[in-house]
Amino acid sequence: MYSSKKVVPPTEADYTLAKQVADWMESLIDSTEAETSDYLWNLSVYAKAGKLTPKGIGIAASAVSAYNRELAKRQKPVDASKSKHVGEVGQRLHLKVRLLAIHESQTDYGAMYIHKFVDEQGNLLTWFGSGRLYHTTATSGAAMDGKRVEPGHEIWAKMTVKRHSEFKGVPETHVSRAGITLSPEQVAQQKADIAKSKREQKAARKAFGRAVVIAEYVRKNDRWSEGLRCYVNGTEVCYRIRQLAANEFVREKAEVHNSTGELSWKVLDTSTTSENAESWLECHHYVRTGAPNADTMTPDDTTMTATT
Repeated sequence: MYSSKKVVPPTEADYTLAKQVADWMESLIDSTEAETSDYLWNLSVYAKAGKLTPKGIGIAASAVSAYNRELAKRQKPVDASKSKHVGEVGQRLHLKVRLLAIHESQTDYGAMYIHKFVDEQGNLLTWFGSGRLYHTTATSGAAMDGKRVEPGHEIWAKMTVKRHSEFKGVPETHVSRAGITLSPEQVAQQKADIAKSKREQKAARKAFGRAVVIAEYVRKNDRWSEGLRCYVNGTEVCYRIRQLAANEFVREKAEVHNSTGELSWKVLDTSTTSENAESWLECHHYVRTGAPNADTMTPDDTTMTATT
């Protein structure tokens, strides 16, 4: 009879875990732990042989759970007497927890991962999830991005209280919808950064709004170039083309400093021919012929300013 269970292809994290388990099995070769346990001794035999027989497939597969138990043993002990029930049923929690252990079991719907946590007050929490938790750059830094949360890792997480129970007389809180999240400090910093960015963008738009309505003229060697107004990726920008000498032209783009609101010009292109300067004008859909009358131009922020 064929199994109706869905076969899920291994992920990169699965390969990483398999390598960690294999390295742990190799560390059991000639170890004192293997000498006192038939199970660990069998794992060390297969690790030393470097291959499996059909008879050994089952014990090799069980090595994943054994490895997770070993990681749990290496952690600092938990005083179960401190554990109390956390929150009210249905309450959404946001707290710092340490992953104690992970137990995997197979169901008709696929893999089930039983996560055991302890919070900073020593309270025990249990989450039955169909998947694992993963670190992100925002929560744990770039070095941990994409890596699984393993026993011993401390994280900030959000979870919903599902029910309160006891196991061997120790209070436990069962939770659902668990997910790794930012710490309160990171949340506050993120909000501050967003607010600061919005203020800077608002100041830049205000300053840039004043700048682009100014068609700035520069007069060099009896030639005028007009600041050009156009849109780049939806952002309104201002350009100008200047003739510095007989055969020296530059195209510049206006930039506004977010912190000060000051306007500056960034050189985009240089050329030694007037043909290029004319092509710059054409690429911005504006060609000006002749020179404006400097006598009629007034230095007004709402119109145009002349610079000699």
